[in-house]
Amino acid sequence: MKRIAQTAAALGSAALLFAGPAQAQQCQATPFACAVDDAINAGLQHLRNAERGQGNFSGSARHNFLGVLNFLEKRDGIGWMGRAQGYDGMDPNDQALVVRAVQALINDEQSMTNPNAQPYLYVTGGNLMALSAYVATGGPDNVGAPATATQAIANAVVSLHNNQGMQPPNNDGGWNYRNPGASGDLSTTQFGVAGLSAAENIIEGAAAVLPRVPNFLLADQNADGGLGYNPNSASSSSMAASGLWCYRLAEVPAGDPRSQNALNWMRQNYTFDRMIGGFT
Repeated sequence: MKRIAQTAAALGSAALLFAGPAQAQQCQATPFACAVDDAINAGLQHLRNAERGQGNFSGSARHNFLGVLNFLEKRDGIGWMGRAQGYDGMDPNDQALVVRAVQALINDEQSMTNPNAQPYLYVTGGNLMALSAYVATGGPDNVGAPATATQAIANAVVSLHNNQGMQPPNNDGGWNYRNPGASGDLSTTQFGVAGLSAAENIIEGAAAVLPRVPNFLLADQNADGGLGYNPNSASSSSMAASGLWCYRLAEVPAGDPRSQNALNWMRQNYTFDRMIGGFT
């Protein structure tokens, strides 16, 4: 086996020596890392083609935060060890695309311009993730929207704070789609938690309400350690992962029994090709 490996290495070196200039400049990393990088670049090109100068990727700005995050979080170099390129690391054409998308996402969601508006949790939380990364990496504050990027973050933070659940036992610290209900919704709560956690990098105090989130998570956590869509629902793969993520963003230690119980459920139930549970 050692001789085979040595022979393969020698052949690989010889191939590089005799390759033409174009071949020699091809991806210099493991085949897997190169394939991942190719897939990322193809995905970004798909988004460029879909955006077509209109400020959205699908005919609506509702999901713009996903597209913006794709560009901001592209890694420098090949592989997963490089830093996210952020706004400052993009070429001018991609910077212009991201500015258009940011303008549209601020215009599209009322909580971005009106702190007293009810948020649409998936969008408001997602927008906070994207806007926080955008501002932190050098994105221009004024994008031609009714609010600057920084003010939009501040507005959305207030909106999320105002609409956090305060109804124990089943919604003490969670969120719902818009206004808080008697039973929290972990699917939307994860977006509120992630958005506020990201916004803390820009607006001090954005994450101040997160210590209440574990109250809701514990109510939602089942005896088997997993979590469900809302309290008293069956554990599922997606919600167990979401619950663990929220525990950690709320600064519950990894070794805490609440975190460990969720992790143990995932260890026992994870499959790579399908989801487990009623809400997937």
